[in-house]
Amino acid sequence: MDRNEKINQLRPSIDCKKGGEQSEFEAFQNDVLRPILKFQNDLLHLVFQNQLIKFKAKWGEMNTLEKRTFFDKQFNGDVIYKNIYIGMIVGLFKKEEFEFYSTNQKEVHKRIMSMLKKRLQI
Repeated sequence: MDRNEKINQLRPSIDCKKGGEQSEFEAFQNDVLRPILKFQNDLLHLVFQNQLIKFKAKWGEMNTLEKRTFFDKQFNGDVIYKNIYIGMIVGLFKKEEFEFYSTNQKEVHKRIMSMLKKRLQI
């Protein structure tokens, strides 16, 4: 079994409502990013919890605006954490997905971070 087959077996199946035509980015988001984020969900939350502990953030006491501010500050100000999350996703790309990613990094990063915010309920 090659790497692509193993990756396909790992990824959960997600039924995304696809109304009409999808752009190349929407298709990539729905077919690649969503299943990977779902598969990595527990680990993504664990990394974020460790980040909260490291920075002594009292998440439960923060309001929505403070949570968003914290998240934005961590990912815009601390490139290391942003790259950890992106690496957790990119590491599960197949070769052809990585090729798409390589030519569209900025847009894919935006989509990953947007989806990650929703996963972490910010």
